[in-house]
Amino acid sequence: DAGNGVYLGVSASKGDNLLIMDCHICYSPKDTVTLINTLEHNPDAVITPAINITDFPSCNIKEEGIGYGVKFRVSEKKALEWIWLQKTSDMPYKVPVACGGVMAMKRHAFDKLYIHGGMEAAFDFEEERSIRLARLGYPSIVEPRSVFGHWFKNVMAPEMAKNWYRSRAAALYCNTLDDKRWD
Repeated sequence: DAGNGVYLGVSASKGDNLLIMDCHICYSPKDTVTLINTLEHNPDAVITPAINITDFPSCNIKEEGIGYGVKFRVSEKKALEWIWLQKTSDMPYKVPVACGGVMAMKRHAFDKLYIHGGMEAAFDFEEERSIRLARLGYPSIVEPRSVFGHWFKNVMAPEMAKNWYRSRAAALYCNTLDDKRWD
C-alpha cells in the first residue's frame, strides 16, 4: 500500500525537507533542487512541480500534457475527473490541489497531517494529502520552473481501478466543502 510506504519512509528519514514521489516519476537533479529551494522560501506550504507525461522506463519527457496543479470535476462520463491547470506564471504560485505524484513539504507539515490531522496511512492517496494540508493551513504551490515526468498508465487492471476510485470517492466525500478545489 502506497500510503503505508510513504508513512514508513518518512518515519525512517532524518531530514526536515521531505520529497514524496511515485515510483514511476522521472526528473533531473536540478528540478529537485528548484523544488527544495521553493520549499525553503515557503515552509508552510506543499510544493509541487509541473507534471508532464513521460515514457517509462526510458524517461523521455513529452512536451504535451503539462499540468500545473489540478482541480476536480464530477461528470456524467467519469465519476471523478481531473482538470489539469494551465500555467499562469513563470514563478511559484498557489493552486487548488497539488499534483499527487510529487510533493515537497517540511516534516512539521507531514507530522501535522498524520499525527494531528487524522490522516491514516492505510487510507491515503496523493491528492488527498494536498487537500487535507490546505484545510490545515498549508496551501499548495506549483513550481513551474521544475518539470517532472509522470508515467500515466493507459489501462488499469479492474482490481486496481476499484481501489483507485474508492479512495478518491472517499476523499470527495470528506472534502466536499472545499469549493476552490472543484470546477
